[in-house]
Amino acid sequence: MDGIGSDLGFSAAAVSVLHGVLESLTTEPEMPEVRAAQLLRYLAGRSLPEEAELVERAAVEAPGVRLQLVEILDELNRFQETPYGNLVSLASSTEASNENLAGWLDIVDSHVETVSTNLHGAIPTTWPALARLAKQGVEGFISARTIWRALFAVPGLEAAAAPVQLGFGYRRGTSATVEPVQLFTHLQGVVRSDGALEIEASTELGPLEGAVFFAFSMNGRALPLAEASIKRGRVSVVVEGLAGFLRLPVGPIPANTLAARLDDWPEDCKLGQLIVRPGKAPMPLLEMPVVRDGELVLVGFFEDLRMEGAWQLLLASTPNTWQMLAEFDIKCLIERPQALKARMPKAAKGGPFGGALLLRRCEPGQI
Repeated sequence: MDGIGSDLGFSAAAVSVLHGVLESLTTEPEMPEVRAAQLLRYLAGRSLPEEAELVERAAVEAPGVRLQLVEILDELNRFQETPYGNLVSLASSTEASNENLAGWLDIVDSHVETVSTNLHGAIPTTWPALARLAKQGVEGFISARTIWRALFAVPGLEAAAAPVQLGFGYRRGTSATVEPVQLFTHLQGVVRSDGALEIEASTELGPLEGAVFFAFSMNGRALPLAEASIKRGRVSVVVEGLAGFLRLPVGPIPANTLAARLDDWPEDCKLGQLIVRPGKAPMPLLEMPVVRDGELVLVGFFEDLRMEGAWQLLLASTPNTWQMLAEFDIKCLIERPQALKARMPKAAKGGPFGGALLLRRCEPGQI
């Protein structure tokens, strides 16, 4: 290369350019250092796009990073399957110092703090707050996305399909009645330009006065929207925040996503962010989860013998992950509520908890 200019007639400038090209071909680009905390956030689904791109690039180019990802994923799975209170006790032990455990607890604690600060209650009262949360910086966006994915996008964790549909038909009289009586002759929802969802309904054969409970269904989940009163056979209501949280476009929403009911919301949708998977057992009657004295308290009636056994309560911690809060051995008691309690991060504020929760019954051999 030293003689390239004199032998072939290249100028000194051309020789300099050629030297630069050859050096760029033989010199590998410097790979930025990837820390374990970044790998943990990536596996948990909590990385921003720039960080995720960095981790993926490092995993492609460095076998050591790929091995580290596998090791951290194994640890993360163990953390998630361990009750939160046990993890806190383990982290406080000087003999069990673990950078990844500390990092994971920080992620869980941060999510709970964001939820407790911004969501004072549960769906449907929190639709506007959820929409605002999605726009409040990185922490707010990730927490809102965590709840969204838990409610609508996580396969295998949805509750039963919504029991009410557009034009819901009620059956009157005895159980032998076969033909449904159509109560609502009109039911539609439209997303307005300001992001609110406006619902209108009318009835001709049903009662002309009373309360109507509207629900929204998506991906097999049903959630309460709002309650409104019928006046002279017509009812309308505006739901703030839902369209913004779900990113629904302006205009009519799909007809099969709306439902209306006269007596109350369906039992499996009225608790909002609480997802229940009873397995082969009936659905327990549950009250709203609340935080009290540093614990999450879920009161429920477990009266059917098929409900006996192991149950788990989990918290949606990031868009990709759930953290077990506690395990319970349920014994069926007649007409006596049972209070399921689980330790929560110190940042959890007292009152109804607005984060997404999963209560599931573990079939024999599942644990």
